[in-house]
Amino acid sequence: MQRYPTSVERLQARLQWAESLLQLKELLTSTLDVAEVYRRAARAFVENFEIRYCAISSWDQAANTLTTQAEFTDKALREGAFEFTQAVEIYDLADFPDSQKLLQTNEPVIRFVDDPGLAVTEKEILLEMQMAHSLEVPLAYQNKTIGLVELYRSDDQHIFNNEEIDFARAMAVQVAGALHNAQITTEANRRAAELSMLNRLGTAFSSAPSLADVFLSANREITSLFEITKLALFLRGEEQEKLQLHYCLDNEMEVDPEQFSMEAAKMALLKQVVEQRDLLLVKDDGAWLGLPLIVANRVMGVLILENEYDENAFNPQDLDLLHTIVGPLATTISRLIQFEALQAALVRQSEQRLQLQTAAAVAAATTDILKLEELIQRAVDLIKERFQLYYVGLFLIDGETNFAVLRAGTGEPGRMQVANHHQLHVGGRSLIGGATFDGQSRITQDVLQDSEWRPNPHLPETRSELALPLRVRGRIIGALTVQSVRPNHFSEELIETLLTMSDQMSVAIENAQLLAQVQERAERQRKLNQISTQLHGTSDVNSIIEIGLKALSEYIGHADVELTLGSRQ
Repeated sequence: MQRYPTSVERLQARLQWAESLLQLKELLTSTLDVAEVYRRAARAFVENFEIRYCAISSWDQAANTLTTQAEFTDKALREGAFEFTQAVEIYDLADFPDSQKLLQTNEPVIRFVDDPGLAVTEKEILLEMQMAHSLEVPLAYQNKTIGLVELYRSDDQHIFNNEEIDFARAMAVQVAGALHNAQITTEANRRAAELSMLNRLGTAFSSAPSLADVFLSANREITSLFEITKLALFLRGEEQEKLQLHYCLDNEMEVDPEQFSMEAAKMALLKQVVEQRDLLLVKDDGAWLGLPLIVANRVMGVLILENEYDENAFNPQDLDLLHTIVGPLATTISRLIQFEALQAALVRQSEQRLQLQTAAAVAAATTDILKLEELIQRAVDLIKERFQLYYVGLFLIDGETNFAVLRAGTGEPGRMQVANHHQLHVGGRSLIGGATFDGQSRITQDVLQDSEWRPNPHLPETRSELALPLRVRGRIIGALTVQSVRPNHFSEELIETLLTMSDQMSVAIENAQLLAQVQERAERQRKLNQISTQLHGTSDVNSIIEIGLKALSEYIGHADVELTLGSRQ
């Protein structure tokens, strides 16, 4: 049989409760940590009531759910320990009609395990906990209900009386007030932290010299505020529709965009963000959040944040903050992309101007050289030096053999190949063979990716090669090979400059060849005139023969010449 407290005991209890309320107020107002307020309150209820168990839950009115924030037991109190929930438990209020009614009316609820009208889910909880009855009181502050307190007793403990219910409600009011103040302070601190973060981001974005610095600043601030396992930034250019990954962080490790892969399902989500032009949050054993980067009404990219383990990683306040962040992030990225494009254009113009100046300098340096071998050797040396190339070689076509013969090359590799009479078949599979056959340039931007390219043992470091035809008035006279140790070295502007220079060189080479031919003919004519004068100056047969044989020997390279005279038999 249960024993109920006497009137004296009740009076003493009320006095004790009044003192306890003062102590509770001091206890709760000494912290502004919301979670700590919940924990201290749960313990205080167990200390002030003869109960087995206390649970305090918050109410999400929009979702119509209760979330257990703290719990405490009499066993933990006896042992001097704290026993709080580690995993958040969420309950659908549709399964707990009494609790739902309490939150709507702010009236306490007492449940009895043997009540035939008790909801099944509520009865199951009492049975599972081996409790006989429970009391629920609302957490309400200034007529706003924010949750409830549950107090449980076993069958050997008395039923909650009116004084206990009033005291429990009074304690709950103090707890609700403390939670309100802590939440306001927490919200103010959060907002201050957010404003500070936004200020830091604004400063970092405005002074960032490159996209890489912007990515690092955004990553540093976002990861300091949110628990994420992956951050990725996709961008697309002015004329590109396809998104390309520019930055990725996976479990605090930066990932090379070339090595990154995304599942088809998440690629579909990425596309959906672009099409809908709005943030997209997907919860599936984790949280996936896509935020569009919009500038001038155009989606220029998408920021991806992911938590693989917690589907509640992003709350509505987080989404608002992230939406605020991506605005200046998108503007900064757009500005830097435009700036880098302008800088690249200026660099290209500067490089092209320098290349044209270099080409003019090469042409000027070779114009005054009239000897062919000296001209072409000087030309390849200047091209290699001025354009910072690995190797330059010049081939001229031998019309009799239909081979392109190397006549000049830079450095020791060039000297050795010229000495070895290096030559390539016109129309062959080599770049020089093709260029000398049809007069079209040939290029391999990465020799390691070209299965048909054949390496030259004298030039082991070649990574890219360009063959330029040497043409004069529609006639192909040879070709120029220029090689670099860097793949993709030859830009369109550089190729155009080298083509112009090769045309100028072709004219200079032909002029040198024509001059050599004129000089050769003039020398032959001079020698013929000299021989003619000598022959007209003597009538002696032996002298005439000697003059003729000497001239003939000189003409054929000073070889021995004999003349045999005799009569026919």
